[in-house]
Amino acid sequence: MPLQVHQQQCRCGCETETEIDSDAKFVRIKCRRCGQILFFRINEYRVIGHLGKGGMGSVYQVKNSNQEMFAMKVIENPNQRILDHFMRECMIQSQLQHQNIVKSHSQGRYGSIYYIVMEYLDGQSLDLLLKKYRAFPIKDAVRITLSVLSGLNYAHNQFDLVHRDIKPGNIFLTKSNQVKILDLGLAKTVGVSYGLTGEGAIKGSPSYMPHEQFLEAKSVDIRADIYAIGATFYHLLAGIKPFGGLNITQTVIAKSQGKCAPLQDIKGNLPREIVAVVEKAMALSPDERYQNPQEMLNELLEIYNNLQ
Repeated sequence: MPLQVHQQQCRCGCETETEIDSDAKFVRIKCRRCGQILFFRINEYRVIGHLGKGGMGSVYQVKNSNQEMFAMKVIENPNQRILDHFMRECMIQSQLQHQNIVKSHSQGRYGSIYYIVMEYLDGQSLDLLLKKYRAFPIKDAVRITLSVLSGLNYAHNQFDLVHRDIKPGNIFLTKSNQVKILDLGLAKTVGVSYGLTGEGAIKGSPSYMPHEQFLEAKSVDIRADIYAIGATFYHLLAGIKPFGGLNITQTVIAKSQGKCAPLQDIKGNLPREIVAVVEKAMALSPDERYQNPQEMLNELLEIYNNLQ
């Protein structure tokens, strides 16, 4: 049903715009000057806070009619390419049920507004924590990496899934120390082509993705995620990004040559076994890396159990 649009003056004098349908399943009040949303409800979900904004849309903190808290990703008036991308993410997210992957609860739409509702996480992403503390203690870095490997191993074994964008910004640490993998917007099933990757577009995060992903993102397999986990592990231990300080062109060249500052030179007190795990995960050739998450998990778990 078409929205009725009403205009009114707010107390501060700014002009606000109210959108409301006849049965009040959709209500939104926003400032016409700055775009700030003052009130927003869609179906049973009422927005109580703004969590962030990404390439496709915004993420809100919401409550349902039972006062349960969730996170809701919303896209509005998407073109067909973005809509296909979003619907694929919803489909993948709804299938995954693992303690280390953010859970999907529902999805829906109202007119040209589409949304996916996920569990609400109270904590911070690893990239924000790295900005605060620079590096993690060795045992904490290993524990986080083991949790990420566990989630990816499940997704790989159950659905042959490749995340393609593992990085500190897509790994969340809750206040209860649970590790959650976020953002499956670039995830793909091995052997399936979705036709959603634009020609010439870089799909992934340059500091953490392997060289082959720069060349052909559509054809990468689980070993690309192994590299990204290794690069993230490197950052957690060293306190700096691998290939940090380089622009994209320099990063591509350095990665094609396998030139990364040795972890041992940056953090000399690391056990040799941990350095060896990072180096193997970040090997230039996919054939020289761990071939699946379980291999890396098994080796790292043995090291973790022997750490003091």
